[in-house]
Amino acid sequence: MLFIKHLVSKSVLLVLLLFLLIKCFSGVIYSDLEVQKANYELNLIYEAYTWISAEGSYLEEILGLSDNSIVNSVIITVNYMVFVNVTLNAYLEVENYSLLVLIKSIIITPSNDITEQLKLRINSINGTEVTICTTCRSKILGEQVQALPLLLSIEKGTPVLKRIPERGVLIALTRLDIDLAVSRVEVRVEEIDFTNYTRKDLYYEPLTGIPVHYSEVLIYRSIYEYKSYTYMAYVTLLDYSRHFKNYINRRVADIIISNNSTTTPLTLLILYPVGFNLIDVNTIDHDVIVVFNTSTRCFIQLGPLSPQLNITVNGAMFKYYRTLEGLIAYTPTTMWCSLINISFPAPLEESKEQEFPEKGLPPQVAKPTITDIAFSLSLVFLMLLVSYIAIRKIVNYFVKSRS
Repeated sequence: MLFIKHLVSKSVLLVLLLFLLIKCFSGVIYSDLEVQKANYELNLIYEAYTWISAEGSYLEEILGLSDNSIVNSVIITVNYMVFVNVTLNAYLEVENYSLLVLIKSIIITPSNDITEQLKLRINSINGTEVTICTTCRSKILGEQVQALPLLLSIEKGTPVLKRIPERGVLIALTRLDIDLAVSRVEVRVEEIDFTNYTRKDLYYEPLTGIPVHYSEVLIYRSIYEYKSYTYMAYVTLLDYSRHFKNYINRRVADIIISNNSTTTPLTLLILYPVGFNLIDVNTIDHDVIVVFNTSTRCFIQLGPLSPQLNITVNGAMFKYYRTLEGLIAYTPTTMWCSLINISFPAPLEESKEQEFPEKGLPPQVAKPTITDIAFSLSLVFLMLLVSYIAIRKIVNYFVKSRS
């Protein structure tokens, strides 16, 4: 009996897959020809800040000085903007980009001939096109972030634009106005007379890999060698949601494991480019089936999962990060998606309630209801009435006292 039931469920699955595949292939040729022609141009503006402090032998690495008697220490503060022009293809891959830097302010202490020359060199990159990159897509498997040269540093007295780090450990996917992946690198070594600390936090859009916010802190201090170096920087994309929300589709499905009523519903999140259609997300027996109208790039996240829950995915290799609720599975790089089958060890069903409230949303003031407005008007009327009675009594008192 169990064999027949299993055979019937598999037959239903095969029939559904055949139907969906026929539906897909009917529009593949036309869709592919159309999407290949599409290109999107993004004009991005980053606000950036760099703070550098150096003492002792680190002055040579920053200022290019071998004689520390001229300058004992230096503090450099630069506030600047970076204008980036990015071209994306229909699959939201970065084809090329160009950028230029606009220096807003430079403060260097102490002020002397050496630091004034450094200020002039930093100003020399102001308003000039710094770099042009073509075919910028990373060829290294596993790289997800576009390493745009947005970070200003000083090396041997010369301003240098460093690239945003491509690698990091994904620790969250946060929903603000759009979905942003969050990665972090942190290294801490502390002893009595020695400190070496590094922290790099990056928020980026998962499909394009374009950085949205980045901050970096590097601290190195050695009391014994009498040298210290501190580098702090942040880069923030202004009005970031406006640049992405019109190019990215988002689909959410909530899935329940049927034989475990105590399990928190699993949330399946799929991000994919506009111009492509996600035909359906179905739960059949032990499988979640995702079907697109034609092959495209997508980013997938699924969770929270129990560590004991073994899932398999055709055509994708999941990585995991841990939260308080459980493990979150995600695709470490965007994958080519057409027909995706996620298999579970237990039967599934799709939850009727969609779009659970997102974590991390900024609080919003609720709009006033009719009852709120009526209550407010009543209070205003009552205050006016009390004021009128009080003023009338005061006027009558003065009139009687004079008479």
